[in-house]
Amino acid sequence: MQEHPELYTEHQLESLMEQLDKEPDVDAAWQEFESKLSLNTDAGKPMRWYSSMRKIAAAVVGILLVSVATFATVSIVQKHAVKRAKKADTAVVAEQKQVSAAIAPVRFENIALDSILTKVASHYNLSVNYNDESVKSLKFYITWQPDKGVSHFIRKMNMFDGLHLSFKQDTIYIDVVEAEEDGL
Repeated sequence: MQEHPELYTEHQLESLMEQLDKEPDVDAAWQEFESKLSLNTDAGKPMRWYSSMRKIAAAVVGILLVSVATFATVSIVQKHAVKRAKKADTAVVAEQKQVSAAIAPVRFENIALDSILTKVASHYNLSVNYNDESVKSLKFYITWQPDKGVSHFIRKMNMFDGLHLSFKQDTIYIDVVEAEEDGL
């Protein structure tokens, strides 16, 4: 109306101005407000039972909502913690693979068995037990790959005739095996 007063007649503008000049009837407005508010009463008496039940229901719904929100938050936090732990474990395994891949093979050329097994056992934190001390001085040509583990090394050493290595409870056992003669 303020933007386009030309759309209104003089008579309409005057009646609008008169309404603006009138003092508002506060009592009538208050009566109207109270009548709308009295919808919650029954013949002037408040509906206490219905009102109380609504409050209880609202409290129960509120408690349930808070419980569900708490449960959801805890679940989400646990899932993220598990994911972080898996990522950390994956990172540790990847780091260990990189470290083990970085270990170069060790070549023993004409080295006594005692020296070879001392180096291998110290790398894997193992002890060595000889059933026959005479095998300590035997010399070997062998390549040891530390990243492949002690079992791989023992399998390679057991390929030599007359010697048997075994691994039990953090100890490498060395036995002399009598060579079998073929009856051809």
